[in-house]
Amino acid sequence: FNTAGVTGTTPLDTPVGPVTDTHSVPVIIEPGLDIEKTGTVGPVTIGDMVYYTITVENTGNVTLTNVTVRDAKLGLVQNVGTLVVGEVATVTGSYGPVDEGDLPGPIVNHASVTATTPIHTGVGPQTSTYTVTVVIHPNLALTKTASPSPATIGDAVDYTITVQNTGDVTLTNVTVSDARLGWSQNVGILPVGQTIAVTKRYGPVTEAYLPGPIDNTASVTGTTPINTETGPVTATHSLPLTILPNLTLTKTGSTGPVTIDDLVYYTVTAHNTGNVTLTNVTVADPKLGLNQVVGVLPVGQMAVLTGTYGPVSD
Repeated sequence: FNTAGVTGTTPLDTPVGPVTDTHSVPVIIEPGLDIEKTGTVGPVTIGDMVYYTITVENTGNVTLTNVTVRDAKLGLVQNVGTLVVGEVATVTGSYGPVDEGDLPGPIVNHASVTATTPIHTGVGPQTSTYTVTVVIHPNLALTKTASPSPATIGDAVDYTITVQNTGDVTLTNVTVSDARLGWSQNVGILPVGQTIAVTKRYGPVTEAYLPGPIDNTASVTGTTPINTETGPVTATHSLPLTILPNLTLTKTGSTGPVTIDDLVYYTVTAHNTGNVTLTNVTVADPKLGLNQVVGVLPVGQMAVLTGTYGPVSD
């Protein structure tokens, strides 16, 4: 507002006025704020920290007070005070560590800034958003052992299958399969670093597996928190086989004593006391002139041969 006045004096020396007039010139301001948010380039993974920088600039033509930066994800409300025209203020913060609650990503983070002009009007909020992608590294490890090892005919073999979550996210629907055992089992949820072991019996081992080894492959799969599958991861165990072949031979005969011209009668018994079928079983007795192939002798079975010697002479 601008007021002018005028006075004067008459010929009679009397004053005139003052007479005034006021003129109003409106004044306008152009407040401005700019905000920019930057951060860790990414992608980030489980366990990482995300670091942010928020930059605020007074881009208007008046000083701003109560310049306040807010970021809900960072839990940040910070009054950076007064910014004169062209001045910049920087605020930093961090978020994390990143966990499975941030999946599937991205991590979207909004910051805002407000301020007050010299005429007590508000400026803003002005906002800026920064986005960071999230990746995961699911993984499973599988080992397989057997007992006894080596195994032999007739053994029942206990296989122990051990699964470990070696990735960085919890896995669900962890399923272990073994075709030779005719077995598949959903063992459920496997948190990071945890292990589960399952034991299954197979057998008995028969001669059909000879000469060995018995090769057995197990596999495991799982589902990530973002519904992608990891695996199958496989492990193969080769179980060596041993056999325990054995024969016993017993020979009986005439009780005696015998005399000249007597005949001596003999019984020869071959017994398979091992754990595998034997072939080409041959019994020899030079005194009896015996050399007989009795052929195949299954486990536990016996072959009995008889012969005579004589007559006894002098």
